[in-house]
Amino acid sequence: MRETTFGKEYLKIIDNKTFRVRVTESFFFQYERYLKILKTLESLNEFGIILPEKIEYDNENYYINFEYWNEVPITEVEISEEIYYNILYTVFDIVDRLTHSSNIIIPYIYLEDIFIDETNNITMIPSIFIPVNNEKIIINNKKNEDGVIDLLINFSVKLYDLMNKQYERIDNFINMLKNETFECVHDLYNLLTNSFDYKNKKEKIRVPHFINRAFERDKILKVIGKKHIYIYGNQRVGKTRLINFMEFKFKELGYTIIKAYNIKDLFPGDIIVPETLNVFYFLKLIDLMKTNQEDFKLIIIVDDYQEIDIKFKNFIEDIMSKNFEFPFSFILVSHIPPAIKFDNTEYIELKPFGMKETEILLKILLSSTFLKKYPEIVDIVYNISEGYPGNIFQIIKDLVMLKIIKIEDGKYEFYPENLKDKKIIDLAVEKIEGYLKI
Repeated sequence: MRETTFGKEYLKIIDNKTFRVRVTESFFFQYERYLKILKTLESLNEFGIILPEKIEYDNENYYINFEYWNEVPITEVEISEEIYYNILYTVFDIVDRLTHSSNIIIPYIYLEDIFIDETNNITMIPSIFIPVNNEKIIINNKKNEDGVIDLLINFSVKLYDLMNKQYERIDNFINMLKNETFECVHDLYNLLTNSFDYKNKKEKIRVPHFINRAFERDKILKVIGKKHIYIYGNQRVGKTRLINFMEFKFKELGYTIIKAYNIKDLFPGDIIVPETLNVFYFLKLIDLMKTNQEDFKLIIIVDDYQEIDIKFKNFIEDIMSKNFEFPFSFILVSHIPPAIKFDNTEYIELKPFGMKETEILLKILLSSTFLKKYPEIVDIVYNISEGYPGNIFQIIKDLVMLKIIKIEDGKYEFYPENLKDKKIIDLAVEKIEGYLKI
């Protein structure tokens, strides 16, 4: 998946949940120290701390399992002024609580251990590793609260340096950080909230990385590089999410991946693409990509295949009819079944979830405790969503928005009496029907 300062990471599915597994040497992780502060860290779960679900030790390596919610490091996204504020709000809040409520002085902040997910939730892995000198690690050199203040100021500056655009309010905020005197960490928190007019971060439903497509995944891995793959199924059934998930495995297997929505996505700027395309231009592209690659493998992913223009479609079919001496697959993703089937292509249909899979997804979204307390929610959501994963997630978001499900003290509560309110249920059904028609 990725290399970090503290070790390699990969994704692993356990009991229908996806985990980010970090493999770190014992030098970087002091397990005994972690256990001493674990109870304190657990109290900050609802504020954005990500804690390991399981830690295993083998051959002088720790395998640290964090639940994965499609989040990416903040170093990999474009940071707007609002995202900048949300990141600082989360980090300042957590550090303030650790410093003043728990007397824990954090030793460093690692930029790649702060994440943002699809709904702009900010989370962070706490500073539980042994820091080293690295441009993405800001270290607390004083090892006291003054050091924490300097750490947060340096972090705020470093985060701003990651941004592609200048903002007057952030410039003013940074100047105040550098020029004012602060007695405690909470002063920084107050300065932040007074310098921006964004509302405080609200609880949001997190997007799950539930796939439950083991049969389809195995089928793809069995033929990848040998045959082309055509994945089809109705909208919101999970086609794109499946392929996005599989990308990690493709990269692990050594494949070069191209995502193409048109001809220009295939050919870089230094290759002139004529009006009339043929396979020879594709071979020229291959020669360019194979430079300095001994074991070249290629996957080209075309999402929304049903919508691409006819010229690109004809070009793809021409390429698919040829044989190549290296592992190569097109992965075509479409809302509609194939009109014609070819022997060198594997066809995979994704179907909606049944009641059982819907219940598992709801457990991941809302917790097993919630479903035991309110089992009727499974029937409600399944019947409205028709089992489409995209609809299930959207329905839960809408039920939260309509206060039929509420987040209270970090837990979900169900208020079925609100369903009796004709205006609320009409609005819910209207919104959900709108999504089903998309």
